Amino acid sequence: MKYLFLAIFIAASCFHLYYCHEYEHKKRLLTKPLLILSLLLFYVTSSEEPSKVLVIALLCSWIGDILLMKTSDLWLVAGGAFFIAAHVMLIIHFSGIPFASGIPLLVIALETALLLYLSFRTIKRLGSRPGKILSGLLFMYLIINSVMNIFALNRLIAHPGPASALAVFGAINFFLSDCALFLLIYCDDPPYVYRRNFTIMLTYLLAESMIVMSALIGQ
Repeated sequence: MKYLFLAIFIAASCFHLYYCHEYEHKKRLLTKPLLILSLLLFYVTSSEEPSKVLVIALLCSWIGDILLMKTSDLWLVAGGAFFIAAHVMLIIHFSGIPFASGIPLLVIALETALLLYLSFRTIKRLGSRPGKILSGLLFMYLIINSVMNIFALNRLIAHPGPASALAVFGAINFFLSDCALFLLIYCDDPPYVYRRNFTIMLTYLLAESMIVMSALIGQ
């Protein structure tokens, strides 16, 4: 069964990205519910001992995807709440390892500074469009995403290897996807967001799939 779910995920992702690239909005929405659901089923059927925390993270991401199919600030906040829950689950998933010291700690500090800068620049780019309260919520969301990235990097430093590297790559893409999403929603001509939803979903699918593959390889 795991190969069937993997095939569904790959096929749905390819069709979805094509529809995003070609601005086929209705077809893009039809394929979106299949993406994380099929990835979740692939993970559960492939893992000898699926992580409950990662399963919850994927479920929260899937619900967030469904909610973000609607386009309003209310649905953005609702979807964002589930993605915050997903990030918290991923923080727990990557945690349990003491933080590095010495030069590795400096690397983590540099990543932290970079993520804070990119978060600030993204929110500043939105201007006054979201309003002060929503801008604060969006910034808080990016900070939580950044914390997830920091835990993933610390895991790589403590346990270097393909599994940890994939987790870091996935976490970075998650952050980039969220920044691109905010720019797309609130900017008329968003910079660095190639073909609009295509960039968002490409980085998002890479993020989720790399984190899942990291968990499978690391068993």
